[in-house]
Amino acid sequence: MKRTVYFHEDDYCQTEILPLAAKKFCLKQIGEIDEFAVRHSEGIGFSDMYVRDESPHSISEAGISQEKIAEVLDFLPEFDEVDSEYMHYIGDSQLVFARGIDNHMAVFWEKDENGIISAMWFGIYVIPENRDIWCKTLIALGSIAPLLLVDWCAGICVDLADVKEIENYINEIENYTE
Repeated sequence: MKRTVYFHEDDYCQTEILPLAAKKFCLKQIGEIDEFAVRHSEGIGFSDMYVRDESPHSISEAGISQEKIAEVLDFLPEFDEVDSEYMHYIGDSQLVFARGIDNHMAVFWEKDENGIISAMWFGIYVIPENRDIWCKTLIALGSIAPLLLVDWCAGICVDLADVKEIENYINEIENYTE
């Protein structure tokens, strides 16, 4: 049976992995986003949209191969197909790969022509049944290189070499998504 996972285009890199060197930039951006939100809040909506700056550091700097991802995340099954919606077209993305359980517990990545990971993000929804696998996943990714998880929606940065930070993040996100 073919395993397929879906991500919405709006979720692309909303919870992403960057090199730890991007932490200062990300924290500054999160602060600017928070300030912007306060200035443009209109009840349940906003009067304007903030477009964050591109990070000066990309995950490609870490030189992580798809094979390395497969090695450290071997406890997560690979998806056969990754689908997304772009301009109301749903189709198989030949550049995007994923491992995980379902749409709410998936690690997505793109690779460049040399096989190096050029973007990595999550379909993350933490519930009691998947919290341990999320912790294990983030710890495994942190074993590859100095990496930073940036959850732009929650305004949180997590050093993936710090197990306590990972646990605190999972606890906060579990409460946030309930």
